[in-house]
Amino acid sequence: MLRGILKRESLVFNCFQKLIDPIILISIFSILFKKTYFFSTEYIFFFVITIFILNSNRIYESHRIKNLFSIIPKIFYICSSLTILNLFFVDLNNTFDNSTFIGFFILCFGYLFLHHFLVRVFLRRIRRKGFNSRKAIFVGNRETYKKLLEELNRYPWIGYKIIFWFSPNSKDIED
Repeated sequence: MLRGILKRESLVFNCFQKLIDPIILISIFSILFKKTYFFSTEYIFFFVITIFILNSNRIYESHRIKNLFSIIPKIFYICSSLTILNLFFVDLNNTFDNSTFIGFFILCFGYLFLHHFLVRVFLRRIRRKGFNSRKAIFVGNRETYKKLLEELNRYPWIGYKIIFWFSPNSKDIED
């Protein structure tokens, strides 16, 4: 029953992730800096800016084939940007501790690292075991088909399975 739910509902999960990330990051900020401005114009502005920073760094794109460690510099840049942006939302007349900004950076980095890096590591592990895979149809000659199968066998965490093979050359099929 649950098998295939991640594949069928991947668009819903992606939209949910794009919505929940800014809410959690703003909540971390609100708790650390004791701000209570939920659903005010300042909150909505901070929410939109956070969404822009997250999306402009392409943290939500697929890393099924890409190097997974390329996410870490993106996470670092996002956390740095949000920490600097927080300076504009803190009342500078009140005294604040620099450790609060460091705490926000660490919590922000920890959350995004867990939510974007470790989840993808988990997905790669379950793909090696045959779950969360995608089926594909290959059109090409025998040599290219063999090279593709070698790549898929070498990197099982990609999660693709070839279910049909079509060749434009009749010689390939007859052999």
